Amino acid sequence: MIFEAENAGKNSVPAGDAPEKRAIDLSFAESGGLAPYKDGRIWTDVFLKALEEYSEIFIPAGKYYIDRSLVVRSGTRIYADRHAEIIRMKGVKTLLLRNESVIDGSDSRIADDAPCDRDISVCGGIWGEENDGRTEYGLSGCYDDDNSMNGVCACFLFSGVRGLTLKNLVFRSTGGFACQLGRIDGLSVENLRFESCYADGLHINGNVKNGTVKNLYGHTEDDLIALNAYDWDNSSINFGSIENLTVDGVMSDREENSHKSFRILPGVYRYRNGEKEDCCIRNLVIRNVSGITAFKMYLQTPAYAGHPERDIGVGRIENAVFENIETDTSSPVDMQPNYVSGDPVTGSFAAFEIGSDVKNLRFENVRVRLDREKYPNSYFMLAGPKSQYYPDRGLELFDPYVSCTVEGVVYRNVFINGFPVNDLSGYIKTVEFDSLYPSELPFGKGKIASVSKDEG
Repeated sequence: MIFEAENAGKNSVPAGDAPEKRAIDLSFAESGGLAPYKDGRIWTDVFLKALEEYSEIFIPAGKYYIDRSLVVRSGTRIYADRHAEIIRMKGVKTLLLRNESVIDGSDSRIADDAPCDRDISVCGGIWGEENDGRTEYGLSGCYDDDNSMNGVCACFLFSGVRGLTLKNLVFRSTGGFACQLGRIDGLSVENLRFESCYADGLHINGNVKNGTVKNLYGHTEDDLIALNAYDWDNSSINFGSIENLTVDGVMSDREENSHKSFRILPGVYRYRNGEKEDCCIRNLVIRNVSGITAFKMYLQTPAYAGHPERDIGVGRIENAVFENIETDTSSPVDMQPNYVSGDPVTGSFAAFEIGSDVKNLRFENVRVRLDREKYPNSYFMLAGPKSQYYPDRGLELFDPYVSCTVEGVVYRNVFINGFPVNDLSGYIKTVEFDSLYPSELPFGKGKIASVSKDEG
């Protein structure tokens, strides 16, 4: 469990004002004393020692089992061989890897000058868990054994970082979110692959700005990517805006059980102390996306009976561009009974489903496949509330009280089933509900203020 001093020294380099922080190649780490596990050994202590004493860590090809969370500090750079497998062991409750300065922002707004880490990079390697299905909230992927931060459910967690790079990573068999991010200024994500991941792939929460996400691919059984400025209490510790973000290159795999959705979720979050947070999304560019069935741009609170668990307001999206997009919306992404049966009131679905206030929305080079023979209530875009109500339980999955306005929609080079569309109005619908069922909440409606074609 110790490093060979000679080799460590040979491979050491200075790191700014902290010359004690050197580089270490784990090829030179002693492993003979490590506890065996399955086809490898438990490397947790070696990794923790390396993270404490070195600023650069090189992980060679091999299999490394981990039984406690690895904590990454400011200035740390991890480089892993593409054949290096770092695996959280089955039965371990905590997440695999996180940064040091994590703060729970569930109860109240996090101060602007709160501690955060700086300049962290993780590049290369296969990072996984020993799961064969989705794990329950609070039982896996937790911040600690006590689940003291209820909104953490991940393999990777980075929350409170200025300057974060994640590159050339494979996530495998993750039971919660593969990678959960929040409170980040300066984000660079590139080349992430998801293999048999059972929840969200890349899950971005609030207070994230100035970033790029490039080339996401693979199999997830919930949202491949989620931009959740607002989120449920068990899915986030960071609530606030997402700003100045470009997502370039997203492709879901073709497997039948892959969940082919891209979620964009603003809202107005009410903290437990009563304060409100405007979780808006602004200055968003999304391009080069394929294999997706639906872009979910609507408020969705946890399923409820009678009234949502908390008073959450409709959120805002400002200045969003969708460019070079291909969707197969020939069937609904959520196979709920009302969509499958084609309910005339609640059974409409679309490639772009909007239940937020949106201003300035541009579509360019967008190709959508619809099957209107089988699903006549399928559209390019919907604006308004959604409902899936189960009267036997009094349970509502969506939020039919939502009212929203979409203004400033511009489109250019839109194709439906391979044919160019000169007039998109026949593929756009506003939704309005009235007295769906006895409810203590009013029912909502959508409004589209303006839609125009760019003739340039």
